[in-house]
Amino acid sequence: MTITLADYIAALEIGPHEGCPCDECRPAMRRRNAARAAIIADDARPSTSTQIWYLAHPVSAPDRAGVEANAWRALRWLAWLRRNSTAVIVAPWIAGVLSGEDDADPAQRERALLDCEAVVRRMTGIIAVGGRWSAGMARERAVAAEVCDLTALGEDPPLTGLAVDALLPVGRR
Repeated sequence: MTITLADYIAALEIGPHEGCPCDECRPAMRRRNAARAAIIADDARPSTSTQIWYLAHPVSAPDRAGVEANAWRALRWLAWLRRNSTAVIVAPWIAGVLSGEDDADPAQRERALLDCEAVVRRMTGIIAVGGRWSAGMARERAVAAEVCDLTALGEDPPLTGLAVDALLPVGRR
C-alpha cells in the first residue's frame, strides 16, 4: 500500500466542531481515523509514488548567512519529509542557493523564481514549510496544481519520527 500526501491530509480532517462526536462530525472523524490507520499500518517506506512534490521554503534573509541558513533548514525539512512519506519530493532551488546564487540581486532572484515556477508547473503540487509564506513561495503557490501547507508546523521540522504525529494538530486547510 502506498501512502500519499493526500492520505496525510485526510488524516488531518476534523468535523465542523473540532473533536466533537456529534452526528455532523462523525463522517469526518471516520475518514480521518481510516486515513490515520492506513498511515500507521504502512511500515514499508520505499518511494513508489508517482506523485512528485516541490518543496517550498522561505529563502530571503537580510544577509548571505541568513539565506544559507534558510537553505540548510529547507534541507532538514526535505530529509524529514522523505523519511516520513513515500512521495517523491524535490527542491532543486537549494542547489542554486548553496552554489552562490545571489538572492539580493534582483535579476538573479527573478531568474531563480522563473525557474522555480517552471518546475512547479510540472509537479503534483507544492509542500509549503518553514513557518511562513514568503513572496517567492506565494508565486510558486500561484502556479501549483495542489498545495500542502505545513507552515503551521513552524520553521523547523518536527522532532518526531512519524509525520502523522506532527500533522494531526495542524488542521485541514
